[in-house]
Amino acid sequence: NKELDYVRGFLRWCREEKGINAPPFDFKKLKHARPIPMVLSPAEVVRIIDAAGPFHRAFFLCLYTLGLRLSEARYLTWGDIDFGNKTVQTIQKGGTYKILPLNNWLKKALVKLKPGKAGDFIFLNPLTGKPVRDIRAALNTAAKKAGVIKHVYPHLFRHSVATHMMGENVNLRKIQMYLGHSVISTTEWYTHVVTDHLKEATG
Repeated sequence: NKELDYVRGFLRWCREEKGINAPPFDFKKLKHARPIPMVLSPAEVVRIIDAAGPFHRAFFLCLYTLGLRLSEARYLTWGDIDFGNKTVQTIQKGGTYKILPLNNWLKKALVKLKPGKAGDFIFLNPLTGKPVRDIRAALNTAAKKAGVIKHVYPHLFRHSVATHMMGENVNLRKIQMYLGHSVISTTEWYTHVVTDHLKEATG
């Protein structure tokens, strides 16, 4: 489905950007089962975050406590953080803004990074002068140090917090708004994640 979508997008780009008379392309999506991720338990999340250095600890907390996508966390600036009102503003997928609560755990981690000017990126790579791109090595190191043997990747924090919220019976609409899902069906998918892991836990 992704490959066919890439073809459709490429042909549209040919028409719109290059003036090439490429025919419109549409397709019926192939049936597929979305894989259920092996999410982290709350205890595993805490161990990984505690095992990270100050910079990556704050980054991981943005992924987990705010449920941010990697790209959303990368481009956070100090101006997006309102320490007084304990809120975080972020540009989400699609270019719209959302306001999220800043909890004390993340607040303390950010303060340790010594806040800069409003326009400065929080997670800056000092070598490139641009937002950090790849945190997988740091995440793998923290997970190994924490004794977590699951396959851990940045988006797993988002999957995990959504699953934890679902398990705590947080309203679906609230989770949808928190994660910035454009349609409720994306959020509803996490009910399958919760059910799958409950079955696994109870045998």
